[in-house]
Amino acid sequence: MAWTLEQIATAVEQLNDPNQPIRYDMSGTQIVAHWDVGHVAFAVLLGGGTIDKEYTLTVDLDPEKEQYTFEERKDDSESHGSIGTDGSISFGGSATTFKGKQKSFSWGSGAGTRVEGGDSPHTYHYEFEDSRIKTPLFGLLEQAGYEQKKGLFGRLFG
Repeated sequence: MAWTLEQIATAVEQLNDPNQPIRYDMSGTQIVAHWDVGHVAFAVLLGGGTIDKEYTLTVDLDPEKEQYTFEERKDDSESHGSIGTDGSISFGGSATTFKGKQKSFSWGSGAGTRVEGGDSPHTYHYEFEDSRIKTPLFGLLEQAGYEQKKGLFGRLFG
């Protein structure tokens, strides 16, 4: 027999660690796990920029079937600007959003004359592996008696 929603909510709250950038919240039959992967502003000798990376995992529970579905969202944006030694000015940036299901890993690091949101006043580093957010939550749901809802091909060939 599966856990009640109240039991799951209590267990989800216990996944939160104040020393980690990952936050789990449950409301009704939905669990949202959010990770602020990196928010960095940096300056180099003749320029600077920003890096913002976030990941959200949304899980919907079906208590009647004791199943869950999930969707992922990853938002990445970067901007930069600089002044060339010839006096030219350049700037640019990019932003991407992914919504769906994926297995993901990324990392980055850098240095500048000034860094806000980094490891020190002059460096930054971030790394992201989605298993750090998925494994604890999916393991908890398995313990709670829930299984991931299978799609069409999973039902046919699983």
